[in-house]
Amino acid sequence: MPSMGHNIRNKLDKLTGGNDSLRRRRQGTKAFEYHVDCLPDAAREAVQARMARQLLAQSASLPARATTTSELVTGAGG
Repeated sequence: MPSMGHNIRNKLDKLTGGNDSLRRRRQGTKAFEYHVDCLPDAAREAVQARMARQLLAQSASLPARATTTSELVTGAGG
């Protein structure tokens, strides 16, 4: 991927091929959001790895839920 902002936008516009389902205007701004599927493989894998690390960090910071013995035996639905 290019390093300059305007070149990145041009490259992403070419990669979407005019497919509006891969690009949308970001609400409240002039910016566009691009679907991860329009990225080259290496860039897509890097984005997905970053998102996975963020989700794991968030889940690690959540408080643990106490579980009773009866929930383990009968299941959460009862």
